[in-house]
Amino acid sequence: MADFLDTGLVDAFCSGDRRGENELAGQVARLLPFRGSLPNRTVDALTRLVRCLGGEERLLPWLGEHPGVPQVVAAVYALVGLLDRIGDDPGVADALPDIVRNGGLPALLEAHLVPAPVDARTSRETLASLGGQLELMLGEERFTDAVQLAAATVDLLRAVGGPDDLRRALDAIRADLDAVMVTGT
Repeated sequence: MADFLDTGLVDAFCSGDRRGENELAGQVARLLPFRGSLPNRTVDALTRLVRCLGGEERLLPWLGEHPGVPQVVAAVYALVGLLDRIGDDPGVADALPDIVRNGGLPALLEAHLVPAPVDARTSRETLASLGGQLELMLGEERFTDAVQLAAATVDLLRAVGGPDDLRRALDAIRADLDAVMVTGT
């Protein structure tokens, strides 16, 4: 586990010096999957950085502005956050088994689904499980695997349909995932 965040880079960034910003973004991207278990010193530095960025809602967009691993992490975490928000939505969770039964499950997802009801292979736990697996892949620096699983998950959710705001969010996430796939990260 990477638990290193250069406090000097954080201090410089927060004082307006952007010279080490790309390196800082790379460090932050590699730390995010371990956020809940970081040493206090690292948590303090990360908290300061988030404050300098303007709040938690600015962290992923900031990472997304930096090529390579930070963009990958931003794109995948955007999906993880969406999965957290929609995981308990009965309209989404209840539609998944029907999609699976009708052959709409992307092949890549087969190995990543939690055991579920008798014939459906999906349940309300499916989306939370996929989010956890994506975060684990990022922590293991299996970036290509994470992007591919995230893209397959977006494809599954697109098949669910849903309200316009969900479809727009999925389209934006898919575009970001496609962009990092093209760059080969």
